Amino acid sequence: MLNPNVVAKKIGIPVERWKGNCYAIACKLIEHGIVEGRAVHGTYFGTISQTGYFKGQRIARHGWIEKPDGTIVDPTLWVFLDVCPFIHEGPLNKDFYDEGSSKLRLVTLSPQPEYSTSDRQLTLPDDTTQSAAIKQILNVDRDVISLPEAFWVANLPLDDLKELAKTVYQALIKMNFKGFIPTDHYIKVFNLKSVSEV
Repeated sequence: MLNPNVVAKKIGIPVERWKGNCYAIACKLIEHGIVEGRAVHGTYFGTISQTGYFKGQRIARHGWIEKPDGTIVDPTLWVFLDVCPFIHEGPLNKDFYDEGSSKLRLVTLSPQPEYSTSDRQLTLPDDTTQSAAIKQILNVDRDVISLPEAFWVANLPLDDLKELAKTVYQALIKMNFKGFIPTDHYIKVFNLKSVSEV
């Protein structure tokens, strides 16, 4: 089990400054070779003490590390619980940890926009695999999509994009709309270690 005080010395950030800096601390653990894995950003739905730093909140934006074996390391879970600092290591509890805030995206997702020629028109890439992926997601058979359609596709939860996510993102990048892709999802799909690699 990792000792937070030892880790704090190695990364050069006192434990007291970890509050509210969860993603940055997760990145530091990876950068310093303390934990092997990928920094993850999303939403925390677990227990939040009403006496601590996040009092008054029922959910919170959060960052943690996913290790290659699928388990997680959460250096700042103690902040939510308002207990003495510890570094949590264990299996991923999907009820508590929502990578990329997919659950929230699903709740706030608007219906697929209707195609309109009055919107900005975007030509799909020449790459037939990439074009086919976008057409499949939108359930259309045209080589042009509207700007609202591109934005909607880019922001679908990964559970909706499934195995097409990488191909869809590659198409959007080729179309010069990388900025539409949520950073959290981009990091996961392209297997990056942190936001600094985006």
